[in-house]
Amino acid sequence: MRQSFVFYDPVTSQSLGNYSQERERRQALEAELQALKEQLANLQAGSDGKSSS
Repeated sequence: MRQSFVFYDPVTSQSLGNYSQERERRQALEAELQALKEQLANLQAGSDGKSSS
């Protein structure tokens, strides 16, 4: 059992690294999404009747 744990240890550390990277990317995406939502709200508030696609 211990041997298999040692064998899988690099894999878990690698997946942990990927997890922290993924979390950073997700935080960046969420910030971007929030900015886009604000832009959309500003567009909807500022362009009543004007529709530009």
